[in-house]
Amino acid sequence: MIKASALVLICLCASMCSMAQPHETHYAKVADIETDEIRIEIMDQHSQKTFTQFTARIYNKTDGYILIHREEVKFIYDWGEKHMMEAVLFIEPNGDITRLFRVEGGEDFRQDHLKIEFGNFYRVAREGVRTEPKNFSIPPEKKSIMDGPFAITALKWNGNAKEAFVDFKIRYRGEGLGTLLTSGIKIQLPDGSMVHNQEGVNTPFFLTPNKAEVIRVIHKFSKGESGTKGSFEAVFTDALYETASESFAVPSVELIKR
Repeated sequence: MIKASALVLICLCASMCSMAQPHETHYAKVADIETDEIRIEIMDQHSQKTFTQFTARIYNKTDGYILIHREEVKFIYDWGEKHMMEAVLFIEPNGDITRLFRVEGGEDFRQDHLKIEFGNFYRVAREGVRTEPKNFSIPPEKKSIMDGPFAITALKWNGNAKEAFVDFKIRYRGEGLGTLLTSGIKIQLPDGSMVHNQEGVNTPFFLTPNKAEVIRVIHKFSKGESGTKGSFEAVFTDALYETASESFAVPSVELIKR
């Protein structure tokens, strides 16, 4: 039978062992990562048992756009590697973003040393290539069509003597960057005449891979306009553009316990 004094000693040793394992592991400051295209500042890099994270401020040094596929960034430990969930980060020309990079789950992340491999980022030029314009009939024969790398889906619609409208979901399914310009969408009436989209704007929506936007195309008829008896067509004349991406390598970085 264990004596009281021995039991106290065992509890004390267990407590000291627990205290010896730090709650967090903090890593030493690292130099900025820089290429011709970007500069990355890494801040607040640390691990707890269930995760590692750091904050990165990423500067785009180019006159084009930069895309970052988060899932391609690797956290490499002695016991294996971890990736983040799939998402695409987007940086405007000569702009910057600040984002949290974090992996979690499965192992004890409080390691004295690990490596971050950024892999490739992607550069995209400002000017895209216009897709061949297509007409979307309302009421639709099919609720979804493909226009080049864009999937266009009609969600709801109506056409009468007062207005013609349709709500679209437009998803980019390419590998580069899609641009949606709502002012480039027109409405074609049954008599062949064209009217403009009154909710069209010249500010583009940028669609990274698999991203979607929901937009409304609408024209309210004024006195003297003929209106429509239920059918019309949305014409994507100058609305959809695609720009291919070009990859460039980003150096890796070592995180070492301070």
